[in-house]
Amino acid sequence: MKKCLRLVSLVVLAMAITLAAPYTASARAESQDTKNVSITIQVKNKNMEDVFTEISAKTGLSFHYDKSDLNLKKKINLNCVKQPIDEVLQLLTDQTGLKFTRKNNKVIVNQEQHAAGSLTTVALMSGAGTLEKEIRGVVKDANGNPLPGVTIVVKNTNRGTQTNATGNYVLSANPGDILVIRFLGFTTQEIAVGASDVINIMLTENSQSLSEFVVTALGIEKKSKELTYSTQQLSNSDLSRVKDANVINSLAGKAAGVTISRSASGLGGTARVIMRGNKSTRENQPLYVIDGVPMANFSPSQPANVYGQSSDIQSGAGRDGGDGISNINPDDIETINILKGASAAALYGSQAANGVIVITTKKGRAGRTRIDVSSDATFESPMLKPDLQYRYAQSPSSSRPGSNQSWGPKTNANNHVDDFFKTGTTYTNSLALSGGNEVAQSYFSYSNTSSKGIMPTAKFNRHTFNFRETLKLLDNKLTADANITFLAQKAHNRPGTGFYFNPLTGLYLFPRGLNFDTYKNNYTYPSAKRNTDLQNWWNLNSDSAWAGDPEQQNPYWIQNRNLRDENRMRAMASLSLKYQLLDWLSVQARGSFDKSYDEYEMKAYASTQASLAPPNGRYTVEKEFNTQLYGDLIFSANKKLSETFNLAATLGTSVLDQRIRDRNLTDVAFDAAQGLVYANKFQVTNIDPMALTSIQGMDRKQVQALFGSAQLGFKDYLFLDLTGRNDWSSTLAFTPIASKGFFYYSAGITGVISEMVKLPEAINFAKVRFSYAKVGNDIAPYNSRPADFTVRIIGGAPQLLLNNNGPYPGTYLKPEDNRSIEAGFDIHFFNDRLSLDMTFYKNNNFRQYMEIPAPSGSEFLTYFVNLGNIQNKGIEGMLTAVPVKGKDFTWTSNVNFSANQNKVVKLSDDAISGADPSSRFVLTQFGSNMFGSFIQEGGSWGDIYTNRSLRYTKDGAMIVDADGKPMDSTSGFYNIGNPNPKFNLGWNNTFDYKNFSLTFLIDGRFGGKVMSMTQAVLDQYGVSEVSAAARDNGGVDVRAVDETGKAVTKIDANKYYLAVAGRAGVGSLYMYDATNIRLRELALSYKIPVKSKVIRNLQVAVIGRNLFFFKNDAPFDPEVSAGGDNRLQGIDVFGQPATRSIGASLKVGF
Repeated sequence: MKKCLRLVSLVVLAMAITLAAPYTASARAESQDTKNVSITIQVKNKNMEDVFTEISAKTGLSFHYDKSDLNLKKKINLNCVKQPIDEVLQLLTDQTGLKFTRKNNKVIVNQEQHAAGSLTTVALMSGAGTLEKEIRGVVKDANGNPLPGVTIVVKNTNRGTQTNATGNYVLSANPGDILVIRFLGFTTQEIAVGASDVINIMLTENSQSLSEFVVTALGIEKKSKELTYSTQQLSNSDLSRVKDANVINSLAGKAAGVTISRSASGLGGTARVIMRGNKSTRENQPLYVIDGVPMANFSPSQPANVYGQSSDIQSGAGRDGGDGISNINPDDIETINILKGASAAALYGSQAANGVIVITTKKGRAGRTRIDVSSDATFESPMLKPDLQYRYAQSPSSSRPGSNQSWGPKTNANNHVDDFFKTGTTYTNSLALSGGNEVAQSYFSYSNTSSKGIMPTAKFNRHTFNFRETLKLLDNKLTADANITFLAQKAHNRPGTGFYFNPLTGLYLFPRGLNFDTYKNNYTYPSAKRNTDLQNWWNLNSDSAWAGDPEQQNPYWIQNRNLRDENRMRAMASLSLKYQLLDWLSVQARGSFDKSYDEYEMKAYASTQASLAPPNGRYTVEKEFNTQLYGDLIFSANKKLSETFNLAATLGTSVLDQRIRDRNLTDVAFDAAQGLVYANKFQVTNIDPMALTSIQGMDRKQVQALFGSAQLGFKDYLFLDLTGRNDWSSTLAFTPIASKGFFYYSAGITGVISEMVKLPEAINFAKVRFSYAKVGNDIAPYNSRPADFTVRIIGGAPQLLLNNNGPYPGTYLKPEDNRSIEAGFDIHFFNDRLSLDMTFYKNNNFRQYMEIPAPSGSEFLTYFVNLGNIQNKGIEGMLTAVPVKGKDFTWTSNVNFSANQNKVVKLSDDAISGADPSSRFVLTQFGSNMFGSFIQEGGSWGDIYTNRSLRYTKDGAMIVDADGKPMDSTSGFYNIGNPNPKFNLGWNNTFDYKNFSLTFLIDGRFGGKVMSMTQAVLDQYGVSEVSAAARDNGGVDVRAVDETGKAVTKIDANKYYLAVAGRAGVGSLYMYDATNIRLRELALSYKIPVKSKVIRNLQVAVIGRNLFFFKNDAPFDPEVSAGGDNRLQGIDVFGQPATRSIGASLKVGF
């Protein structure tokens, strides 16, 4: 605790200094346009490009130029000691003949212009020719900002010019001439000269050029051509064009090799991200890194089984508490870089065994203060609901309240389901301020997401505040970067999954022919016996002693009298100090603090279904703290060893300390006699002492590390990359390797073929790469030596639970051993009009954490062992093309695709008793249901099994009994499918026409199978459309025989579905092809021309998400997951219907 307080005090002190710095700096500094930074630089016969890099490192200035215009290998000599930067740039002009124009923190480099007023036309070569008229205009970026230093030439001539500091230009040209406009980081344009003398130009960012530098592990920037592994970088526009409450959902369909599953909870729910297949029995989600610092991605709760019962709360709701990454404001993100392979992530060690998502956030920029406002409004409606019937009535019954099924005679019932769902609304508003001078730059943002779901009372609200300050001190040798983020989030009645506390079970299963409005408008009734309002439902009435069904209640009672509230408060702070020791050596120290507090409260009023709450009601309070502290110290070197060799290296140490699930649960035992002392008084002090349940716990973990990397470059076209990291994890205490830790490494090589040899003119860039890496997960806290016992209070009685699990005798647990090979190439054609990036990989994860049954008579019930080998191998690629590129119209298209094969090669060990090939690692238990999911040798990760199968003859005919009901086969476990897709495809298109821009994303997942337990229960109750169609047909058409061999072609619908359906039905009959293709995103935007000194840019757009399926055979959205962890993948248990969103957005810059 003292260490934590000291770190907090240090961060607060640093923040206070940082916040005060801009005012101190601005008091001393001159205006940004006249401030003259001094620099010491001494070089001899150094390439001009390397001089630019050195000046950038020492001053923070960035050089912008067109490579095709300059000889970057021109030799430069400088001997400057604390000389003003303007004088240094003049010396460069004298030696190169180039012009260097400073604009804020940019230096625009272009050919020297001959003065003729403020704007000039220059013959870039010789012989200008006859010019007939003067063309004027201004060049701006997509946000309306003027671009200085843009090169404009008349095609196939030597005539050209550059824009001045305000983006204006003047050029003489003939009507019909073609103007070619080029600028670093932007797509080259060609525009024909017409009758007009004014041609204003808007340049769009070129993602290929912008990704020339990418942020890699530990926040290290590298040139993309130097990378020995595959990465993919996405910009802010990719994430914020059509926003989602969880920013990670916006990556779906845009990154090759990345599969994202959304949560069925909808509002701010967890996103499950899998890169290159599931690899581990423990954890398969990636590490998130923000500005070089690992981020805590904790979730307070995930559904545990088909009933719900998250967070070990018996008879509780299936609650998704959301994840940590969903707290990030998408408008604060500058770029996201996806490191999919082990080679890319090896520097993070065991934290990054499943890949890394590196997020770079926005920071302040020197210059005048800028204000950016963004506002989005979307309206949600159900996209895919179960297909239900309303023409067959409740089954006949001689007793009240009647049957709970709908196998009765024909009727004409009202559709009560559609009116239950409302039009959801989501409003996302953000405000960002940015500004500063060359010493201090500030960035502040506030965002709010306010949402009402399609369920009647579901609400979600989130406020996020972010402040970031960047300072350059001590003659630019010291860079300080501080960031504070605070979040406050509330959710009310966030939808869950499973049978318990779920309004959809009662809604869908309501017997047809009864009047639903009676229970909608009067979900309570005044009870004379109890003198309070109680639940009113067709088969649940306390005064009539109708107990109802465990799986269903009045949907409106659940929405208004089973209240669930979730609150999250989170604070994140980080501080980075970087000092330039020498011109080639720097040291950086970073620290971060991340603390979240989650509170969950459930109030179940008296007369809630008896299997969920006692007679006087139930009150549940869960409080959870999660804390992460991180610090590192990194030395970085970048030195040119000779004319042909360059070395870039890092050496560092880090410590990560986590207190996870510091949790206190206070609950009412669901089966208590009364529960609460006084009905419907929801206070801890009102819990009957004989009903009290109290559980406390905490996981603590610390990882210390030493790491290093080295990259040797040869002639700027051949690069050898080596990394190594040794982790010491507290989870390996009490093992022989606790003191020495475990070592991970990677090695890779890449060669830029296009710079080695002369290629055909059509190929402007080509490189190949190869890498090998070893990483892996450590083990869970306390598994190396579990506690002897735990103590808790259940139903008012203290319980001492003796531990019955532990490592296999004579062995100790080891970290996973994940070995990965990756090879690929990147090739660009026709001046980047066409490019292809391909990667081939193979990953084998050894030493999986496994649990096996202990033999009878031993000390334990379960042993922990390391076993096996889970393999993933596949291919992924990205094809980008610009098929059309004209004066007013551009079409940009990219296709990403990936295919992965997963196989559990081995999960057994002959030397260990109980670890035979039939051993299974359980992901989801069967319980009393028709499915379980396991990892078993010879299968694939997450295979779905059923414990029932029908009997068939050798030629495939179903066998029925004398009553005409399908007969079960012998009992056992049957593998009936796997939910993971075999192939993913995303197709993204952007059409730009003048100020209009149309973007759409179509993506598909191909292969895999998913299960709908919802459909199985609907069939059993006779409320599904398929059960009604079977009755219309006179029965279910089958190819069957009875036990005598007599052919059977029809089975009575009631008999058939009562035999095979329900939650304990025949699982294979409720598996569906998971292939689906959808229009995921659509945005049509218009940039409104504005002539204002106040407004920089103004854009309006119509946006949509998940608009419709081109193909989907499942009765639910196959990519929606019941939860975000390893359980319940590919299973639908009365999850909220997937939604489509349609709305509008507004962006204004001041």
